[in-house]
Amino acid sequence: MKNIALSWRNTIPKRFLQVAAGELLLVLLDLLCYGDRIWLLPLQLLLIPFIREWDKYRERSLKGKYSRGFRNLLQSLMISVQAGYTIENALRAALPELEKNSGGRKDPTVPELRRIVHGMDLGIPVEELFKIYARRTGSEDIMHFAGVLEIVKNTGGNLVLVLKKTIRNFQIKMDTQKEIKVILSGVVYEKNIMLMMPLMVFAYMRVTDHEYMSCLYETVPGHILTSLVLAGTAVCYYWTESMIRINF
Repeated sequence: MKNIALSWRNTIPKRFLQVAAGELLLVLLDLLCYGDRIWLLPLQLLLIPFIREWDKYRERSLKGKYSRGFRNLLQSLMISVQAGYTIENALRAALPELEKNSGGRKDPTVPELRRIVHGMDLGIPVEELFKIYARRTGSEDIMHFAGVLEIVKNTGGNLVLVLKKTIRNFQIKMDTQKEIKVILSGVVYEKNIMLMMPLMVFAYMRVTDHEYMSCLYETVPGHILTSLVLAGTAVCYYWTESMIRINF
């Protein structure tokens, strides 16, 4: 019950912020494209996809933080295991190191490592704790590492060699992701500019020649045309996102 309460306590302020930001965006769209407050009601339909896209962005950002934190954790574990530590003691030694390196920033790996250390104190096998860690973060890399760790512990394999190979493969994957993002950065920038162009034209014409644009704001055909422009922009956004979005 305590975890549920904490989850709600963390979620409600974020949802409130999302709704407030979404409503502000809808007000700006209404002023820019319609100039009539009655259109705020149908525009509320855009609030749901706005919140969903925000959640997807936060999920991708959090996934990147987990990946970087897990890489740092593996590097710390390899150094400790090479020095003769068991995996359990290596995890305990890695906790203060990661807390120090995070420098007070919100590194999501630190609280996850605290849960692992606490679970070891309760007698839970470390491989099971990594599986829980993987399910909680949704990381396939962590789940793969948990499976390999379970095999190594059951068969008495070379843990140092496993860590070295895991870190090398993980680094190759992250470097590949970085290269792809650099290649796509120009395309993403051009896409955002093109999607903003209709709204920028509306803003420019509304400021420089309001009478010329009055037919869009004061007539039903004008409102229909504006709605079609917004709908077309939304379709183009989802279409381009599906083309350039790569799930690693």
